[in-house]
Amino acid sequence: MAPGLRRALREAAIRTPGQVAVAGFDGTPEAESFPPPLATVRQDFATTGRRSVRLLVNHIEGRATERLNPS
Repeated sequence: MAPGLRRALREAAIRTPGQVAVAGFDGTPEAESFPPPLATVRQDFATTGRRSVRLLVNHIEGRATERLNPS
């Protein structure tokens, strides 16, 4: 969606960066082809999935859940 937003902003003569900052999420390959390159947050889906399942199982089994932190 971020590349599409940047395209629409450019058509509206709104500068990115400059007037508006846009960041992407999950880093699509197209993001790199738009000048300037799009800032992107990448996510490790495998780790996120494992932690989510572990939290869900702990909750279902009535065990204390771990604190959510990036480590």
